Amino acid sequence: MKTSSFAPFWVAMIIAGAGIALGFLSSSDVEGLYQENGPDEVASVAVWILAALTMVWLSPRQALGERWHVTALFLLFAAREMDFDKRFLSQGVFKARLYSGDSPITEKIIGLCVIAVVLTIVIRLLRRNWRDIWPGVRNGVLWVQVAVLAVLSAVISKTIDGAGRKLQGFGISLSETAEFRLAIVEEILELGFGVLVVLAVCLFQRSQDSGQRG
Repeated sequence: MKTSSFAPFWVAMIIAGAGIALGFLSSSDVEGLYQENGPDEVASVAVWILAALTMVWLSPRQALGERWHVTALFLLFAAREMDFDKRFLSQGVFKARLYSGDSPITEKIIGLCVIAVVLTIVIRLLRRNWRDIWPGVRNGVLWVQVAVLAVLSAVISKTIDGAGRKLQGFGISLSETAEFRLAIVEEILELGFGVLVVLAVCLFQRSQDSGQRG
């Protein structure tokens, strides 16, 4: 693989860095960091769209064929960042109230269709790609290690998201400064998730290219 094939990763780094810097400079409190359509959110959307485009650019036949579910997953992450799961319906797609309440039947059908698509993507991902993960970790395959690190970043990000509110349930109160710093870390990890995924895609394609030459 040519060095230029890692260009998407460097673009993702620039986007993420700009989002973090602008989010930090334009916000002085936790609410500011989580503002709707803020720099961090826009950067996250851009990185996930870039991840999908990277798949298509590096291997269009696989990205739109055998591995279409991976490309679609990245686009779903972008849509989730834009709150598409609850922006167009009276209730969120993943909220039980949408299906058990008085929501219009058309909204229920749309919600069920979205869930069906998500389940299809997840099932294909588990059936077709899960078997690559554990052997890849054991054998030190770089793209697998980066992918695992990306998932770990996402897990930690979700864990500390709203830490102040979560800790209040245990009688622990965080200062505004501590909450703000944790919010910054959470945003960095969330953006890092997407950036590492872009890197994993680049590394995966390099391993594919190397295998074909071998």
